[in-house]
Amino acid sequence: MFSLFRPRNQRRPKNEVLYHYLSYGQSHGFGLNSGVSLLQVPLSEHVLMFNGGISPALDSRKPLNPDRIDQFTPAHNEKFRESPVLAAAYYLSQQIESDILCSNHGSGGTKIESLMKDSIQYQNMLSAIERAQDICSAANIEYKILPIMFFHGGANATDKKADYKEKIRNLWSQMNCDIKNITRQSRDIMFVMQQNIGGETGIAQIELAVENPTAFKCQGPYYTQKFTDRFHLSSAGYIALGAYNARAAINDTWLPLYPIHAWLDRSTAVVEFHNPSGTPLVLDDRSVHNFKDGNFGFRWLDDERSATVTGVTAVGTDQVVLTLSNPPYGENPCIGIADIAEGSAKNGLSKRSCLRDSSHDTDKLGQPMYNWACIYQQPIESNIL
Repeated sequence: MFSLFRPRNQRRPKNEVLYHYLSYGQSHGFGLNSGVSLLQVPLSEHVLMFNGGISPALDSRKPLNPDRIDQFTPAHNEKFRESPVLAAAYYLSQQIESDILCSNHGSGGTKIESLMKDSIQYQNMLSAIERAQDICSAANIEYKILPIMFFHGGANATDKKADYKEKIRNLWSQMNCDIKNITRQSRDIMFVMQQNIGGETGIAQIELAVENPTAFKCQGPYYTQKFTDRFHLSSAGYIALGAYNARAAINDTWLPLYPIHAWLDRSTAVVEFHNPSGTPLVLDDRSVHNFKDGNFGFRWLDDERSATVTGVTAVGTDQVVLTLSNPPYGENPCIGIADIAEGSAKNGLSKRSCLRDSSHDTDKLGQPMYNWACIYQQPIESNIL
């Protein structure tokens, strides 16, 4: 593999490429409040950052100092901040035979409306892209943008689903146009989103990924990770988020564990899932707190509240069977999955489901990378009477 630190007199192979993996959005991209970083040393000579750090803007509300993006250096975390984009870049470096530059942009607690084209954060991101391309051009290296890690949702948790979807589309459209103008790449950019656990934004994200899979991907929710406060994750949690995001980014057909069909047979409801690993489904109440009702995060919904879930069984690789208290009769029936909370993220009782697959993948720390059920409300498509 090529390294930008190869001696000048060493011959360079043909078709050298530097891949740039960017993060944009809120504080999850920074690894805020993670505690002591677990990935302190350079992970690989092929994982790079700007000389100003993984997050080169010291203050995301101010214009980026050009001196902080003057050159590339081996990537490493700050001592008390575990950036998921670094963990993602390391994961990608095991899959891609090229150097990977990682950088994080955006601003903590910032609504998506304030991250649009005219914002300082947006312009700082474009400055970093322009500088990276200039460095590569001077070294006769091809420069490519990988799918962009878009961590967002919390600041817009009060938005209605349709409104938030439209805001994401607008941001994507702006970035797609501007990045393509800089890089001259023909392929559209892609957002890889980690499903948010607040409000309706998480459902908006998975629906975007299903509706337009060439522009958006949605990794599953992060309710399984350890929190250090109401919103932010531990270092291990951010490392996991980075690995999950990278795994989705390099899979062109990626979709998470989410429901695709549901039907009713008297007092039995069956939910069929898309399962990205094809491994057996498991109701895991050791890794994730079960609900007080014992239903693993599943519930029945209709206009009359005409039934409740009394039993949940995972079947094979793609089905969950729900036993209901009685044959329901209300209009607009659907199955709620991880769509309500009993407490806060801090105590592990946020929106959640105990349903996962049995994926054999692991992250840099050896943590299992199970796919957990997305936050969703799946309509009943038909009744079998």
